[in-house]
Amino acid sequence: MSFGAAQLCSPVRRHSHWQERYAFRHGFFRMTGDPSLPNGRRGRVTIYQRGRNPTITGIRTFILSWCVQGRRFKERFVGDLFAAVGRADEINKAIAEAAMPARKTAVSVDELVAWFVEYQERRADAGEISPKTPERYEGALDHLIAFTREDREQPK
Repeated sequence: MSFGAAQLCSPVRRHSHWQERYAFRHGFFRMTGDPSLPNGRRGRVTIYQRGRNPTITGIRTFILSWCVQGRRFKERFVGDLFAAVGRADEINKAIAEAAMPARKTAVSVDELVAWFVEYQERRADAGEISPKTPERYEGALDHLIAFTREDREQPK
């Protein structure tokens, strides 16, 4: 008994019937109706809800999606919307803390002015700016230093 090529191949479906039946209940939809979530985003985190209608208990499944340094991350979260937004805020805080370099000590205004004037002197030596510009900046910034010292010396 020989089989023809037509009998071995199944017909190709043009679209999925699963999607038509179950996408409304099981698909992920971006949260867009809440004013605290413009375009479904909370900072760098996008919040998706599974299914259009919440369950009777109010507990829903969310997917929190974010991108850090070109890599996409997703986290499944089960709970209510407020808890999901709270988790998104925690993720945003962690992203911000990781992106900012930690500084051991605070920079004083005096140090900052000294670095800026030194940088301007190097630019003047290279011919980028006038040689008198660092002197003018230093004179103006002396007033800033005096102002910040007065502010620190005044009792509160």
